[in-house]
Amino acid sequence: MQNALTQLEEKYLLEIKEFYFPYFSSEESLDFFINRIFEFDWNDRKPRQMLFQVQRFVTLANDIDKIRPARDGLRMMFINCCLESLQSLSGMKKTQFYEHFSSVFSDGAKQYILNNFNLSSIEIAGSGVECFAKNALSMDDMLSIIKEMRNMVVHEGDYWSLQIFAYDNDSTWLPHIETNQQLLSKKTFENKEKQVLMYHFKTTLQYEKFIFYFVEACIKFINNYIDELSEIDGKKT
Repeated sequence: MQNALTQLEEKYLLEIKEFYFPYFSSEESLDFFINRIFEFDWNDRKPRQMLFQVQRFVTLANDIDKIRPARDGLRMMFINCCLESLQSLSGMKKTQFYEHFSSVFSDGAKQYILNNFNLSSIEIAGSGVECFAKNALSMDDMLSIIKEMRNMVVHEGDYWSLQIFAYDNDSTWLPHIETNQQLLSKKTFENKEKQVLMYHFKTTLQYEKFIFYFVEACIKFINNYIDELSEIDGKKT
């Protein structure tokens, strides 16, 4: 593997191992994961790029608190950049990618995230008229909310108004999103008339737990991608 590394990548390899180690049961299993990535690196080095991009963007999301504390919008901007990078490298269309990525979260991840982030109600903005109430969200909805937070930062420069992570186990936040765009998956709620709606949420999510499950899902996605390359390689031989 070392012979396949550039000089710059050798410099980062220890950082990469330090970043990914908490997600593996042993150093041997981590080495197996990394070695497998380099084994199938014939595909324009895309597996290697995936490995590095997840580490880079998640590290930026983690470290943003040192610059702008409690700015979940900035954190989610980098999380969304990570997702966009994986989508581009995988060659999947956006819809296909997000449908697949929502499925790679572990059962424990889905249970924690969806039990701690709920939709309280949807009302027509400015009227107080409630048009929909549903507590159950899906991982598709969560990925859509992440994209909307990214849009708020990039298009509106708003990185402070939407907080979705509680400070501690005793904190509950009541964030809201106002938009006329399709925010949630259509299976959950479809804004057919493009009305300006206010989506009210209740969250007790902890960032540290959320980001652990997110990286765990990224690793599963990369493994699935390599599985597909393995099948292609097998057909060639």
